[in-house]
Amino acid sequence: MDKNFERMLSDRLGMFVHFGLYSAFAGSFNGEKIPGFGEWIQRFAEIPIKEYESFAKENFNPEADWAIKLVRSAKAAGFRYIVLTSKHHDGFCLFRTSVDGYNSYDFFGRDLCRELADACRAEGVELGFYYSHALDWHEPNAAGNYTLTRPGEKKTNRNYWDYPDDNIDFDDYFRKKCLPQVREILTGYGDIKCVWFDYPHDITKAQATELRTLVKSLQPNCLINSRIGHGLCDYYSLGDNGLPNTVTAVPTECLITLNDTWAYKEDDHNYKSPEAIIEIVCRTLSTRSTLLLNVGPMPNGALTPETENILSELGEWTSRNREAIYGGITPINAKTIFPWGYAAQDKNSVYLYLKKNTGNVSVSGIESEPVGIMLLGGSDIEYTYTDKTVKIDTVNCDYTRPVLKICFESEPEISEKLFVDSTRGSLPVAYASLVKRSEPDSLIPLRHDYEVEAGDFGMNGIARTRTDTIHHWESSDDMLEWEVEFAECGKYSAELILADPSFETYCTSAETVVPYTLSVADTKNSVASDVCYTYNLNATGHGNMRSVKSAGTFEITEKGVYRVTLSKESDQLGYGLSEIRLTKLG
Repeated sequence: MDKNFERMLSDRLGMFVHFGLYSAFAGSFNGEKIPGFGEWIQRFAEIPIKEYESFAKENFNPEADWAIKLVRSAKAAGFRYIVLTSKHHDGFCLFRTSVDGYNSYDFFGRDLCRELADACRAEGVELGFYYSHALDWHEPNAAGNYTLTRPGEKKTNRNYWDYPDDNIDFDDYFRKKCLPQVREILTGYGDIKCVWFDYPHDITKAQATELRTLVKSLQPNCLINSRIGHGLCDYYSLGDNGLPNTVTAVPTECLITLNDTWAYKEDDHNYKSPEAIIEIVCRTLSTRSTLLLNVGPMPNGALTPETENILSELGEWTSRNREAIYGGITPINAKTIFPWGYAAQDKNSVYLYLKKNTGNVSVSGIESEPVGIMLLGGSDIEYTYTDKTVKIDTVNCDYTRPVLKICFESEPEISEKLFVDSTRGSLPVAYASLVKRSEPDSLIPLRHDYEVEAGDFGMNGIARTRTDTIHHWESSDDMLEWEVEFAECGKYSAELILADPSFETYCTSAETVVPYTLSVADTKNSVASDVCYTYNLNATGHGNMRSVKSAGTFEITEKGVYRVTLSKESDQLGYGLSEIRLTKLG
């Protein structure tokens, strides 16, 4: 792993700030509420540049102390760095630029990036800049006419209402605006933690390479996210509001909204609860990923009351559990998704992040005996340790998402096996092997397809995505197999967890019912075609819906290790499998 990403990983929490002229519109234009993301209002409402400028000049009015207030709120909540939208898709810059007059300094006499940089430096918070490198609605030659790899779909995201001519010269925009402005933000504001590019669109690999070379020549330690395009990144940003299901195999960042949009929208009050946000933090801690949590300040630069409330409760949690968040926190070896919450490790300690302040916590595969368990910010916890399993029956506290610390005399040995214990087991696709039906003894690691923008996405057979769902499972000769240790005998139910078909947009037959068979011990069950129920993974929305199908029941008569196999009984295209969930009955 890159040493600079290791530093970013030790920081764990960053604040994403979407702030710009679009904030002044607050989601409405000419008295009409405009659907969609707030920062996309110019595109969605097709607002001419002159009208957009005129309205924003009258209504975008950051207070003099907006930056220091924002940074102090971020620091109190536990954020170690801030990423500000220095230029979003509307093309307006929050920094003084010599390239053109479409910037906050020429409009208002203020360099808002400078104001935030000074506030970050004063408070000891690191700074990064978002920069829309390909899409720019103020420029006739910016990108947006691109064909995705989704069959038959074409989108136009450029400013066609002001500039109807599609014969654009993107390289002209790239050299006259993009490159010079990236140079400006990397030379005028001190050390920059990261440059956060977005929407690569029509950028060529040669152009993206030139952009990366520029960044690294000016600031070698500045990190670049995957949305630069063509895999020329230091780490991978998941899709909007995407979360990993298991430990990430590559340096990964999750970006999450507090409500349904990124920039401020006056009528969007669908905020996630503080408890849900804290659970998202816990998930990222247990999966070796960083969290970039977004806020959308109001036109005066102040945060909404709902945002302030979430940050206040988050700050209380991070302050109490600091040792379980920052520094050397890594996932534990156990290949397990726990029904009670999440787990991570730092040297001689294992931390358990509970979803609720109740007991019934069981951790299997702990091969070293603990010397004690305590509640962070509280007292010692009673537990039992038998058969390599730690069990906690009761946790009495009023904390939101309590964190327990299991202490060991030295670094504990933790089994890397998949365990199913007395509560529930989960078999994520990340821990499956590919087995050929024609070669049942073959065990082939699953490929990753990280770059969803790549032209060969899904063209190389079965693989798993960055958020660990299966895509392009075409051949019925391919099977998924897990090696699982069952800690207890008894009867179990099985369920297939699939990403919602509406999100599987890369599948040309998302509504097709694929015939699966689950094999455990001597039992072979056909998976039900109907969906039993759906749920939202961690309440983030935006592609985290899951559909559940029954795979029947089976019985384990002797404790031990078994092969669990999922096969597909036709060559219909299979997409979206996330995990198999096993529950002990009775």
